[in-house]
Amino acid sequence: MIVQPVQNDAEEYSKEDISDLFRDSPCLQGLLAESKARGTATNTILLKKLTNGGLIDIVSAASGKGFRRKERTVVIFEEPSAYDAIDEGDQIKLGMNRSATTWNRKTIIGGTPIYPDDKTHQWFKKGDQQYRYLPCPHCGEYQVLRWEQMRKEGEDAGKYECENCHELIGYARLRWMDEHGGWACPLGLDRSQQILKDGYPRVRSRHIWAAYSYHAGAEWGNLVSEYQEALEMMRKGDTDSMQTFHNTVLGVPWEDTITGKLNVEGLSQRRQDAGVGNGYPADVVPNGVLVLTAGVDVQGGGGAMAERLVVTIWGWGRGEEGWHVGHFEIDGDPQQVETLNQLDAVLETKWKREDGAELQIALGGIDDGGYATHEVRDWCRTRVGRWVPMKGSESKGKPLIGKGVPVNINRKNQSVIKKGVLMYPVGYETSIQHLQGRLRQEKPGPGYLHFGEAATDQFLAELFPWKKMPKKGAGKREYKWDKPTGSRDEAGDCTRMAYAALQLVARRYSRATMWDQLERLIEAQRLSSVGLGGKRRPRRRVFDLQS
Repeated sequence: MIVQPVQNDAEEYSKEDISDLFRDSPCLQGLLAESKARGTATNTILLKKLTNGGLIDIVSAASGKGFRRKERTVVIFEEPSAYDAIDEGDQIKLGMNRSATTWNRKTIIGGTPIYPDDKTHQWFKKGDQQYRYLPCPHCGEYQVLRWEQMRKEGEDAGKYECENCHELIGYARLRWMDEHGGWACPLGLDRSQQILKDGYPRVRSRHIWAAYSYHAGAEWGNLVSEYQEALEMMRKGDTDSMQTFHNTVLGVPWEDTITGKLNVEGLSQRRQDAGVGNGYPADVVPNGVLVLTAGVDVQGGGGAMAERLVVTIWGWGRGEEGWHVGHFEIDGDPQQVETLNQLDAVLETKWKREDGAELQIALGGIDDGGYATHEVRDWCRTRVGRWVPMKGSESKGKPLIGKGVPVNINRKNQSVIKKGVLMYPVGYETSIQHLQGRLRQEKPGPGYLHFGEAATDQFLAELFPWKKMPKKGAGKREYKWDKPTGSRDEAGDCTRMAYAALQLVARRYSRATMWDQLERLIEAQRLSSVGLGGKRRPRRRVFDLQS
């Protein structure tokens, strides 16, 4: 059994790899049974029957059906880091169970690690962690080829420096080195995750990367050129090429030092840094905030478990510097207007700045996907300019927030309202990439995001759970944002919608003068609230949703 990430991969592997293998290998020629009769299953795309009685069963990891009612002696997993979650559980465990009753079972896992502790990386660490050692042609010292020893600039670019004698080695010497090389387990590695049997590793695991390859495209000079191109793209803010280089050339997980901090541990450290404007009380809005927007994620509906509205409020200032203000949940069925009506109180709530100025939410974006699509649309229809329905768009190249699209409202047992409300598409890839860029900024100022006491550990854990995962599309490998199995992203979704709402608010103003206008408006409101003798005028009722 050979397990590929998705159905398309399984079919391509059969057509391009298996067929060519049996055609071009003399020792395999004649083993692949040819079936001409219609309806027979001796040689289909995904099931190959061999003339010696063997079977090659190619299945997709995207569905648990391929693992049922089968017994296979050898199970091979291809690119497990790219497996999407399925209801049946872990595909590697499912596949290994298919060989549980055979006495000579064998499991092979091969692939490219994508990010730390993904499936491929985990299984490598469960094994004995072997690396290939090659001798230096000058001094004979055996060593693992390391990217750090490769010259990357100047006339010696693409040459390898021996760790022992420091002599330079050209790519032409690789074949001799490899013919005299061997596998070994280095000392000092973390072996806490190894699977042991009688005190010895039960799993054999080996790491290899492109510098060991004889392939023309893997010549050391070519690898250095690819690295330089990725480095230049990274300087421009695009890390995709560098991730591809680490994953597919070096064969190691990728996570740049700043992105690695975008978890609850790293972001909680930022929250504690009061010296740069973080850690402010939950009931106080910093003076830099000039406008508030909200994002609402709709969870469940119609009696589904954990049905609720998740609300996040952000404050924005000059240069779109952001301050997290609030995050809370409203329990109830989103298909019921009584639940949605509680958002009116959110909009009417006055948030008090440190200087006493009071702000209300200028606009809220609410998710219209899921089970409550038409209820949300109908509710927003009567609140134009205050709440707008938004929907994620996974189409490639979509802007962060698109133009409003007239959509129908089709509530149960009610007549259809044709083009009853404008729905605003939010680019999935673009908005996640934008949020990552904002969180990567480590110095306060334009684009920086602040966190106060309202940003709980749970909120920070949900703010950026996404990982770049390889996906096949249009005949090539692309990296796209994907939410790992078991993680939650409500805070991130709400934040992306709150920022999209800010962009809609900005359309009401001239971009060049927007922040000046907002500042003057707030100052005028603050002064008008103070009467003679410095006494404040009576305040309107305030809805406190923080208690």
